[in-house]
Amino acid sequence: CLLFDGPGQGSTIRENKVPFRPDWEKVITPVIDFVSKSPEVDRNKIILLGISLGGGLAVRAAAYEPRIRICISNPGYISIKKVFYKILSQKLINLINEDPEEFNEKAKEIIQYDVGIRWALNHGIWAFGARDAADFLQKIKEYDYENDISKIKCDMLIMDGTKENYGPGQAKELYDKLNCPKYYMLFTEEDAAAGHCQSGSPGLSSQRMFDWLDENL
Repeated sequence: CLLFDGPGQGSTIRENKVPFRPDWEKVITPVIDFVSKSPEVDRNKIILLGISLGGGLAVRAAAYEPRIRICISNPGYISIKKVFYKILSQKLINLINEDPEEFNEKAKEIIQYDVGIRWALNHGIWAFGARDAADFLQKIKEYDYENDISKIKCDMLIMDGTKENYGPGQAKELYDKLNCPKYYMLFTEEDAAAGHCQSGSPGLSSQRMFDWLDENL
């Protein structure tokens, strides 16, 4: 298993100042080039696992990197943009285009008392390489993969939870729109794994995921 920090993640953003990019296949292709040189790697059984926001990035990569045999999206996302836009009122969303400076001023007020929006905007500005809140929410529009789904040919495992709070419903929507071999894995409150990325019971989540891989590789 190869773990790495892509653009916008971990040491890549902290030490090298490289922000997120929407065309995630440009990240995954050199990673596959690298692992394919290892004699212990079966090039016909390469699996890509994307967790949290990575669940959407993995979808994009799967659409354009044909060497991926199985892609696991946990949770499945069609649009990362919608995850961030969902926390804003329609009035604020309209301001992003109509008057970005006023939006930035409103954002400064809101983050004084809303911890969730404070984190989303401040982290987004930093990790996505934006000038300010309005610029971040313009950049995030590029992270919508609706038109890429039809290009996916590999097997897809879509993981989801009944209490998913970041983009609820997107995983099932993604599953329904896929035309490739696919499987939908839903976790519930009875599993203690209904929340985002099954954080309440990662052991159970991993067991079910690896059992599914045993059956499908």
